[in-house]
Amino acid sequence: MSSSVNEKKTKGSFKSFKLYVAVRTGRAIKRIVGKNTTLPIVAGRLKGKKWIVGGGITQVLGRWQEKYTDKFAESIYPSSVVYDVGANAGWYTLLASELADPRGKVVAFEPLPAALRILKGNVKINHCTNVQIVEAAVSDSEGTATFFSVADSTLGSLSSLYGPAPNTTTVKTVKIDSLVKKEIIPAPDVVKMDIERGELAALKGAASTLVEPAPMIFLATHGFDMYVDCCRLLTSLGYAVERVHGSDYVVAHK
Repeated sequence: MSSSVNEKKTKGSFKSFKLYVAVRTGRAIKRIVGKNTTLPIVAGRLKGKKWIVGGGITQVLGRWQEKYTDKFAESIYPSSVVYDVGANAGWYTLLASELADPRGKVVAFEPLPAALRILKGNVKINHCTNVQIVEAAVSDSEGTATFFSVADSTLGSLSSLYGPAPNTTTVKTVKIDSLVKKEIIPAPDVVKMDIERGELAALKGAASTLVEPAPMIFLATHGFDMYVDCCRLLTSLGYAVERVHGSDYVVAHK
C-alpha cells in the first residue's frame, strides 16, 4: 500500500476521532447546561442574538467558523436572497436573516428532525420573519432517501459518514432547480452549502440556477475527491473557485 493511501487513511481516521471527541464533549456540556436552554451569543457578528444550546456551544461564544463567517457576511446585502443548504441549527440562517433585512429572504434547507426543532426555535426566538424553512435534503432527485445521523446530535447526511451503525431516518429530497422553476422559492443571490458529502449531487440538481442567475457559492467540501469533483463541476458552469485558506471550504463566483 502506498504512503499516500496510508496518509489519506490516517487523516480520515483522525477526522473521525475529532468528530467523536467533539460530539462527546458537546453532549457533556449540554447535559450540564441543558440542551433546551437559550443563551445570548456573547461575541462576533451575531452578538446579542439568542441561541438554543442544543445547537452547539461554540456558537454561543460567537466563534463558529470565523473566517468563513466573515466572507459569507461580506457577500450579503439588504434585499439579498440567501440559501442555507444544510442549515443545521441555523447559525448562517440567523446571520443571513440579519444582513438581508426584511427586504431580503433566507431559504433554509434542513431534513433532520433533531436539527429542525432547534432551527425553528432559533428562528422564532430571534424574530426572523424573512426566513423560509424547507424540511428536506437537497440533492439531484426528488422523492425520499435514507438519512444518516449521529445519535443525540444535529449532524447528519445522505452519505453514511458516522461509523457502522448510525441512526437512520427517511427524509424528503428536493432539487433546487425544480423549486425555483415552480416558483416555490425565489432564485438565490448567495448559496451556502454544507451537507456532508451530499454537495456534488445538490450542485447537479441546481445546475440551471447556477448558470443563471449565477449566485455566489460558499461550499464546504468533505474529502479531497469531493473537493475535486465539485470544483470541476463549478468550473464547467463558468465559476472561478477559490479555496478558503486552511479549510475545506471554497468560495465560487462568476
